[in-house]
Amino acid sequence: MAVGNVTFAGMASGLPADLVDKLLEAQKTRLKSYERDKTFFTNQQTAFGELETRMLALQTKAKELQDTTAWAPHTVSSSDEDQVTVTADSTAQPADHTIHVTQLATYNTAVMDTGVATSATLLGAGTFTFEYDGSTQNNLDGNAPPYQYSVAIGATDTINDLAASINALDFGSTASGLSASVLNDGSTYRLVLTAKDGGTVYPGGTKRITNVSALGGSNFTVSTPTNAQLTIDGVAVSSPTNQVSDALTGVTLNLKQLTGAAGVTVSIQNDKSALKTTLNSFVDSFNEVIDYVNQHKTDTLSGESLARSVISQMRNVLNTQTQTAANTPLTPFSTL
Repeated sequence: MAVGNVTFAGMASGLPADLVDKLLEAQKTRLKSYERDKTFFTNQQTAFGELETRMLALQTKAKELQDTTAWAPHTVSSSDEDQVTVTADSTAQPADHTIHVTQLATYNTAVMDTGVATSATLLGAGTFTFEYDGSTQNNLDGNAPPYQYSVAIGATDTINDLAASINALDFGSTASGLSASVLNDGSTYRLVLTAKDGGTVYPGGTKRITNVSALGGSNFTVSTPTNAQLTIDGVAVSSPTNQVSDALTGVTLNLKQLTGAAGVTVSIQNDKSALKTTLNSFVDSFNEVIDYVNQHKTDTLSGESLARSVISQMRNVLNTQTQTAANTPLTPFSTL
């Protein structure tokens, strides 16, 4: 074909005119291969994510088996939970016990005799001091217990401010020391100090709160605390608190009321069903990992040595003997 002085007779190189189309088709074929690979690796990534989820679930179940409580669970009951409740850990022994509570533990208190007119009444600058027998911090007087505590009262402080300052003191732990609160008796506001440590003896005194300084000219009335008194299967027990945790191994009794002549029966029994549930849960989780790998070993996990290695390592763990601290097989069961 001629147009003026220009002639077209195919490409000047002699290559076919549809070469570009053929090159594009070739690239499309390669692109499809890349897209298949992308889909495969995306699915494989998802599969490994699913495998990881199952492995983490198995890890959680395995950790549960490392807890001694999983191997010695108990069920507990009380014939009257309004009077005595009971809890037990893995060291408890199955048995029934008869509990008679004749006295509950009370906590030492110091109550302001004459309160202030309102909660906004200014106390006036000064220092409020008291001694506490039981804590181990802020031994300001340098003597043996009881230790002295001191709180500065600002010129604009109210009774609520003083209570907050006392509560901010360091008594050694949050479970020891005392707490301060404000009581409104209907006409005045009184500061109340309440011991957190129960009972009468530490290390031989009868009151934990002593030598409370006057506040606004008002003294404090300090109560005398009492120990809990009870019998367990006829044996007398005294406890500084109403939570008795050192009388029966692995058992904590929570004393709530006096029991009277009939007493309360508490029962601790081995819970085989709970142990069975724990073991079945581990077995199910273990099998889920095995099943998942087997289901996908010919598709998304095909050719992946990691997946096969997971199963191999898991089975090796099942057949590995557990050693004691003396490097001897654990008895009576040394393999899972």
